[in-house]
Amino acid sequence: MNSVIILAGGNGSRANLDIPKQFVKINNSYIVDFSISLFKKKQKITEIILVAPEKWVDILNKINTDIKVVAGGNSRMESSFIGLQNCSKNNNNVLIHDAARPFVSDKIIDDVINNLNYFDSVVPIISCNDSILKIDKDSFKYLDRDKIKYLQTPQGFKFDLLYEAYKNLIKSNTQFSDDLSLLKNFKSDISCKFVDGDYSNFKITTKNDIELAKILLK
Repeated sequence: MNSVIILAGGNGSRANLDIPKQFVKINNSYIVDFSISLFKKKQKITEIILVAPEKWVDILNKINTDIKVVAGGNSRMESSFIGLQNCSKNNNNVLIHDAARPFVSDKIIDDVINNLNYFDSVVPIISCNDSILKIDKDSFKYLDRDKIKYLQTPQGFKFDLLYEAYKNLIKSNTQFSDDLSLLKNFKSDISCKFVDGDYSNFKITTKNDIELAKILLK
């Protein structure tokens, strides 16, 4: 059984908009709707949990009657844990996806799900094509970009393992940038498979990203 948690609880402050970026409308659909529609088509996905800001829950429940919509927390970690708490108890695997990534492909989703048969976690990555600097006050040094990877979503996990990690670490004030880093902190010897992501699976963060999405979704 594979559940997917779509995180739509962010406030989109970096986009400098009146509403969260995942609720900007393109072609009469919210940005988050594109991810929801794609996951609904996947036969191996048995349930979808949408974690959203509290004031959006009623609106989204009326639109999406066949998925579970729940109010998120004050941070990404809190929202992920709320999503896990709302998954079915007989769940085997869980995928966690950013609502602001409407261009995730069928291949990425399939690769994540299929590899969870063999690994504790599966994460899509893409290579870095730019020169990378580490700047420290008045000094800097170049980093080997061949060893730098960008992580994408959906990230997939064995449900019980990730749930235990959250139960143990959510009580601390430590913040993690994503679910893999939290799990790695909880259990250092986890097995992780990195699969090919896609540069088109970018995260909408700024107004420029929204304008690009409008062009791509025409």
